[in-house]
Amino acid sequence: MHEVLYGLHKYSKPVKELLLLPILNYTKKDAVLSSKIELEVEKKGKMACRTDAMIAAITINNGAKLYTVNLKHSNAFQDLGLELYQ
Repeated sequence: MHEVLYGLHKYSKPVKELLLLPILNYTKKDAVLSSKIELEVEKKGKMACRTDAMIAAITINNGAKLYTVNLKHSNAFQDLGLELYQ
């Protein structure tokens, strides 16, 4: 949500409707998974942004699909269980 809100504020776009969306909290379960998948991506010689690993873990643990316009940040986690909304 932060990244989207940042962009909307930066370009003076309305945010009211976005604030109606539910937010999934980051839990201990997500911390365990995000640390593991970040390490797995690094072992494969790829760069893993910590916040992207955290977002991937929240998505995976909630059985959700991630909608993103920046596939570069998400592709590394797809073979570790992340599903993208297409």
